Order: sequence, then structure tokens, then C-alpha cells
Amino acid sequence: PPASPPTAPPASPPTAPPDDEYVVDGSMLSAVARCSTYAAIRYAWNMESIGARWAALAGTAAHAAMQVHLQGGSLEQTMAVFTAGYDPPDGIELEPRLEPANIYAILEHWFRHHPPSTLPFKVEATERAFKLPLGALPDGTIIWFCGRWDAIVRPSAPEGQYLRIGDLKTTGKLTDWWSNQWLESAQITGYCWAAMNGALPAHLLGSTVIGATIIGIEFREVPASSHRCAGHGVPYAECGIMHCKDQIMHVTRTPEQLGEWHRSALHLANRYVDICRRSPTLEGGLHRVRMQGMFNGGCTFCDFKPFCRSNRPLSLIPQHLVPSRWEPFAGARDPKQEPPNA
Repeated sequence: PPASPPTAPPASPPTAPPDDEYVVDGSMLSAVARCSTYAAIRYAWNMESIGARWAALAGTAAHAAMQVHLQGGSLEQTMAVFTAGYDPPDGIELEPRLEPANIYAILEHWFRHHPPSTLPFKVEATERAFKLPLGALPDGTIIWFCGRWDAIVRPSAPEGQYLRIGDLKTTGKLTDWWSNQWLESAQITGYCWAAMNGALPAHLLGSTVIGATIIGIEFREVPASSHRCAGHGVPYAECGIMHCKDQIMHVTRTPEQLGEWHRSALHLANRYVDICRRSPTLEGGLHRVRMQGMFNGGCTFCDFKPFCRSNRPLSLIPQHLVPSRWEPFAGARDPKQEPPNA
């Protein structure tokens, strides 16, 4: 069929002078690499998929609880932080796996069976926010790189003289594919680059960061049927929590990887700035950004897929998107705002 006409008239380039400083983080750079439409909607125009909102909030609450756990808090204190951070109102339709009681059971089981004394590392710091210069674009625009580490950890012997970045990851399904992505993850490489370029806390400056330790926890629906489990010999209602996977894995980064990450990050930051300047608003800029995700597989797990599949009509935005500004920490995207722990 013939192509549909644009849903909005072509927008003129912005007439205001462009900003000369921008702040990016790993999520923003990865979004630009994947698809301009995703990067623009989520980060330039600060919109989020309605369907993905509660999964993100559950992950945020889990991170907050992990901070308390790694700092030596009691199980009761840890779970109270999760409950306070993840409390969907009545009437919200959630996937069964995202029901508060379901995630509560998974996290309580993990925290109970993984006290800090049994983990394969020593915690040197928790909840560390950072912001540091990434570099300048060809036109002189200054780019800052920001982020927030869940923890800085010292591995057990024989790597005890080094440090790793500790990072909690939650997922709906913990598979080999999911685990393998962290071997080359740009987010992890960026964390290590920042650590080796001045972002470590003062008492750790001069240390060598060799990679990251990933704590993966599966947020799946806990099996609770009366059917007998072949593996455990009891009804799933009794052993269901043991079917929720978790993993602790270590990944390494080399100086060469950090150097290539830095060059690629500046390239992607240049593209992000171009998106912001050419398409400053959703209404006037949606038709100006392309959809590379259909070429590189980025659409497969994209939160905005239903909206794009409907041909991105402005009239359907309220059905698919909600305002939500992404920031790794409060004030992160303001070039003049210092990290809270600075």
C-alpha cells in the first residue's frame, strides 16, 4: 500500500542557539546505537512505555533494597525498603510476575540465602553516583558522562588487589543469552572507564578496576500450583521459589576495550546531540527520526514496539506513552549539578 502521509507538518530547525553542554549515560548511548526513534522518545522527549513502567519501578526498588543488604542491614530493613519503593496502586493491571507479593518473595529468598559474609567479594562502597567529562564534539560541544554504581567491590583471592563494579540486574527470564550479553556490554565498559578516569571515591583512587561483578535475579512468576514437581518431588506450591534463578558472574575489561568504548561513546553522543537539536519536540520531531531497530533487531524487545507498529501516530501517544524523565540520580542530566556524593 502507498505510504501514509506524515502525521505532522515538517518542523523547522530550532532557531534558539544550541546548548554547548550535554550529559549522557550508558542507557542513552546504547539507545542511540539501537534506534533513533527509541532514543528520541525515551531520552530527548522524556517519555516511557506504559507497559514497561512497572517493571522499571520494580527494578529500582530492588536496587534500593540491595543497597541496604550490602551495607549490612537486617532482612526486615531490607524488605521494608523494597515495599516502600514498589507499591502499585489498586486497579493497575500488572503481569503476574510483577505483582508486589511475587517479587517480594523472590527478593526475600535471595537476601536470606546470600548474606554479605557469603558473597565472593568485599563491599568497598555502595550507591556511588558519578559525572565526569567524556570529551568535546567537533563543534566544541562539551559532553559529560554520568551514572550510578550499585557498589564497588573487592574480589576474593586471588584478585584481591583489584576492584570490580558491583551491579544488580533483574530480568524476566535468566538465560544463557541474557548472561552472555554482559561479556561485551557497553554499559559495564562505561562504568569501568569512569572508574579508571577519576570517578572512584577518594579512598579508592589509584586502584585498578578490572571489570564488574553482575548479580542477576530472575523476576518470574513463582510456580504455586498443586502439581507435583518432578525435580523436587513435592507440589510446586512448596518448591516454587527454588525455580526462580539467580546468578553471580564476573566480567573483565581490558585497557584496549576502555579506549574503544570512549571513542565510540563520543561518536554516539554526537548523534544524540544531533537528534536533540534537529527534533526538539515530540510533536514536531517524530517524523524526523528514523527507525534503525527494524534493521538491527532492536525492535525485538523494544518497549515502544506497539506504538511503532501502529505507525507512530500522534493521536495514540496517550495510549502508549507516559511522561517520565530518565536520570540515574537526581540532577544527573544537568551539567552544573554535582553528584550527591561529590
